Amino acid sequence: MKQIDTSVSTTDHFNRFTIACNILISIVGGLIVNRSIPILKDKFIRAQLWGYDLNKRNSREIKIAESQSVIAADIFLILMFIMIAIVFSEHLHPQSDFPHNKFIEYLAALLSICCMILLGFADDVLDLRWSVKLLFPLIASLPLLLVYFANYHSITIILPKPVRPILDHQWNLGIL
Repeated sequence: MKQIDTSVSTTDHFNRFTIACNILISIVGGLIVNRSIPILKDKFIRAQLWGYDLNKRNSREIKIAESQSVIAADIFLILMFIMIAIVFSEHLHPQSDFPHNKFIEYLAALLSICCMILLGFADDVLDLRWSVKLLFPLIASLPLLLVYFANYHSITIILPKPVRPILDHQWNLGIL
């Protein structure tokens, strides 16, 4: 009879540890956001970042703070920077090869998220037109696309199934 190896590898243990830390950090982040929004509400109203709830009667008397998604976004970014230490801690040993490409991709993804947060807040404050808003994802994805091009020398996207008969299965964007 063949014995099954039930030992847990260090990689498997690390992945479980990372997932457990991610869950814990997510719960803590949710609690911080839940506590921070009511505390910072008055600061947003004093900064003239407020509106009225148009879906309720007599809502013209009650000011509602707007642009508070920036609070959740900031806490998310702080927690993602903390996650860097957890995710890449396995590779900090002198014997281990540090995955520079993955680290750069992680940072580029965070930079793309930062760009969308900034552009979203600018939209809230400046009340931008829809034609300008449509460019936000393109602008925000540039850091990640450039890192993919630098690491893999190609930026290939898989197209959705409905457009494949017309345009092809994938597109190589080249250097943009």
